[in-house]
Amino acid sequence: MNQRDFEKYYNMFFDDLFRYVLTIVKNEEDTKDILQETFIKLFKSNDVFASDQHVKSWLLKVSRNASTNIFRHWYTNKRIEVTDFSSFQSDLNDDHKVLQEVFDLPLKYRQVIYLHYYEGYSIKEVSNLLNKNESTIKTQLSRARERLKGVLNNE
Repeated sequence: MNQRDFEKYYNMFFDDLFRYVLTIVKNEEDTKDILQETFIKLFKSNDVFASDQHVKSWLLKVSRNASTNIFRHWYTNKRIEVTDFSSFQSDLNDDHKVLQEVFDLPLKYRQVIYLHYYEGYSIKEVSNLLNKNESTIKTQLSRARERLKGVLNNE
């Protein structure tokens, strides 16, 4: 990949990827490390991408895989999780309370909620990104909504 295309994709997708990875690992330093690794792979990649959306999907998959790999390391239990969400800035002006509850969901629900509602992917696209059946994604979305509804209605 040439320098110009790399800079274009970096500027275009960094913020979205940062928010996505942060929802998975819940730690800013790990998020930065994962994104650095992800963009290095993009720069070294010889893949031919059909469109900008194809690049974004590729980056989401690579960053998701790197994010799940981080949980296999010994230091995972010794890291500090994000409790201040001021660095998690969204163009959607999310309610802090709802965002906190999304971050408190288990990973499988957190991922589908983020990809579907924050990134705007369809259920079919989320299933392709996460390599899961569409019915599984629908079930996880439904269960995540119920959990959020239950928690937010109690407060």
